[in-house]
Order: sequence, then C-alpha cells, then structure tokens
Amino acid sequence: MTATTRRAALGVLASVSALALPAVAVAAVAPPDADAELLALAAEIDRLCALGKEIYAKRVDPFQETFDSLLDEAMAARDLNPADWKEHYDKALSYSHEIGREAAIGEAAELDDQAGRLFERMVTLSAKTQAGRAVQVRTLLTFVHTEAWRGPSDDMDWEKERTRALLGNLAGMTEEELAAI
Repeated sequence: MTATTRRAALGVLASVSALALPAVAVAAVAPPDADAELLALAAEIDRLCALGKEIYAKRVDPFQETFDSLLDEAMAARDLNPADWKEHYDKALSYSHEIGREAAIGEAAELDDQAGRLFERMVTLSAKTQAGRAVQVRTLLTFVHTEAWRGPSDDMDWEKERTRALLGNLAGMTEEELAAI
C-alpha cells in the first residue's frame, strides 16, 4: 500500500462518525461519569423501593394476619349466608382503614409508581460503561422482576435461571451478586 493510499484510508476512517462505531467501542472511550444519570436513577429507585418495604414492614405486614382472618370470615359468611357477607367484608375493610393499613398500602403504591416512572426514564438511556450496564440489569432484576427471580439459582425454573445468568453476565455480576439481589 502506498503512502497516499494509506493516508486516504486513514482519512476515511477518521471521518467516520462515532455513532457508526459499535456501542462497545464507544463504551471503551466513555468517560467514567458517562452514566451518571443512570446511576442516579438507580439509586433513587432503590431508595423508593426501600421506603416502600419499610412502610409494608411497619404498617401493613404486622396487621396482615388479622386482616386475612377477617376476610376469611367474610368468605365463610358468604358461603353460609350471602346476606351476611357484606357486613363481614365491611368489618375487614373498616379494620384496615382504622389501623392505617389501607393508607400505608396507598403510600407504598405511590412510591412504586414514582420508581416506575424513573425506571421508564432509565430504559430510554443507553449505558456507555460497564457500571451503567450493570446498574440497568441490577435495577431490572430487583425492581421489575418478582421474587421468583431472586435468591439462589437452584430454587428457580430453568428458564428464569438461564435468563438471569445471561443478564448477570452481560452486567458483569457474579452468581453471588445475583443471588443477593
């Protein structure tokens, strides 16, 4: 190859837009803070989820057994005497309102809605670093997927375990990290 041909080839390569390069090549040259928004979104989603879990732990779960018993009574009354069903059902709802359970469920649902809106924003962003990809996958697994996707893989359906393993691999997460989410 002559010097002119090499210069021409290098000129063509240099003129190619960075957008035409594969995402991996762009990620390799991305500054460390390139995914700052993704990391901030994930942190806020985690915070909102923790608040929701705290609400459930303090203001819903301690009353769940009694509420369920009252609902069971309502269902039994419906089977025995449909006219009594409404009275028992209203008793269960009244109990839930009086102790603040219903309000707590509403507050937790609002936090979940806020986290959902943040996750929707997160989905629109392209990760530019390994840390950005990892936080997207971790948030997907912890916020979007149910408990069936969490914990040790030997307790999972094969399809879920393989999907989680692949996602974890793409995010650079170990099996121990995956089991801990």
